Amino acid sequence: MCSVDNRRDFLSQSSKRCAVIGGSGFLGKHLVEKLLDRGYSVSVFDIRQSYELPGVTFHQGDLCDKQKLVLTSSASVVFEGTDVKNGKEDLPYAKKPIDYYTQTKIEQEKMKGFLTVAIRPHGIFGPRDPQLVPTLVDAARRGKMKFIIG
Repeated sequence: MCSVDNRRDFLSQSSKRCAVIGGSGFLGKHLVEKLLDRGYSVSVFDIRQSYELPGVTFHQGDLCDKQKLVLTSSASVVFEGTDVKNGKEDLPYAKKPIDYYTQTKIEQEKMKGFLTVAIRPHGIFGPRDPQLVPTLVDAARRGKMKFIIG
């Protein structure tokens, strides 16, 4: 893994290398592009290769035999149907996950034998989003969206 910061003088060009696990996914590809924009050469490790970019080396494989991981999880792993305010890392997992995706994220966080860091972003969307953005655009075109300001 790597550190992305503004201390460009600290890092020489030759040391600006980074590995992104899951770099073929939605969030991973955006991270790869930002790292390239900042002058990094990037290695991507993923089950599949979904694109080619200059400065990116792909390594295809499965992480099942690895022991140190940074996971992209989901805020939904602790969601019980009510807003979470001032949540901390020790919140219990949802007793009734809202969907299969959330259940798999809970299971990955609970895996034993790994040194892990789980990042739990909430509501990721943006360019090339294969799910939320097309649904919102379609609803807006059909006049099915309500906008509330304030």
